[in-house]
Amino acid sequence: MERRAFIVMTLAAVGWPLAVGAQQKTPVIGWLGGPSSQAASNLAAFRQGLRETGYVQEQNVAIEYRWTEGHPDRAPELAAELVGRKVDMIAATGDASALAAKSATSRAVKGRTVKGLNFFSRAEQTLLAALQRPSFNISGLRRADLVPLVVQCSPPTLTRHLARLRQLGVIKRVTGTYRYYLTRAGRAAIAAGRRLTEHTIIPALA
Repeated sequence: MERRAFIVMTLAAVGWPLAVGAQQKTPVIGWLGGPSSQAASNLAAFRQGLRETGYVQEQNVAIEYRWTEGHPDRAPELAAELVGRKVDMIAATGDASALAAKSATSRAVKGRTVKGLNFFSRAEQTLLAALQRPSFNISGLRRADLVPLVVQCSPPTLTRHLARLRQLGVIKRVTGTYRYYLTRAGRAAIAAGRRLTEHTIIPALA
């Protein structure tokens, strides 16, 4: 069982189309995993999360696959290949693939070291769940709104998290304010990642 899920997005992700048929570039997700023979259930959970936000493979989103196939030492090469393909998002499962994706993408966002979304971090799970609250869909959210919801993080830590999520294209700031909203790509990434994490963790505890 692969025990780590990691997702990173490039800034291009904020331009994802809202629905099938939208006249925009089809977003591309890079999937970096271990043995392809063991990936079916993880991929099904990931695709389910995408569908929940309106994205269906071969309709309005594409997925490029790379597999280490029992050779985890190949993960850095494959991660770099996906970055070179300029995919909008990389989803990686398994320790070797997740670490390789983290390393390869840390230099890909405006030349700065920016961590991706680690769905096995309890603090990030709580933060990402808070961002999905329906009450934030209309008026957006402020750091102060998150303080009582993400008690694991101090206000300065939340400020750093929000800055990182902006750099990744997960959230966008409303011009002239300190309010933020989830981008379409951010919503899709969080939903897909949380589904993948639920699938990976819950069976392991059963």
